[in-house]
Amino acid sequence: MGIEKTGTDSMTSIASTIGRRMRRGYATHYSRHASLSLAEALRDAAQVGIADVRAGRVQGFGSPFELDQHFDAIAESAIASVR
Repeated sequence: MGIEKTGTDSMTSIASTIGRRMRRGYATHYSRHASLSLAEALRDAAQVGIADVRAGRVQGFGSPFELDQHFDAIAESAIASVR
């Protein structure tokens, strides 16, 4: 013997199903929108980088040590500016 669903039980089930489908649809829409936003942000960042290279605003370093020295100098300058 099975348990028969009453009208209220089947309405609850339908509402639950609709709610799940709506959440799933929203999640899919949000995911697509977030992916597009990320792609746009990455494209914009790449364009900034390309413009900097073309304008000669790129500095190369011969070694990790030279890069560390450069960052240390920037940090010291920033700290000195707030003292």
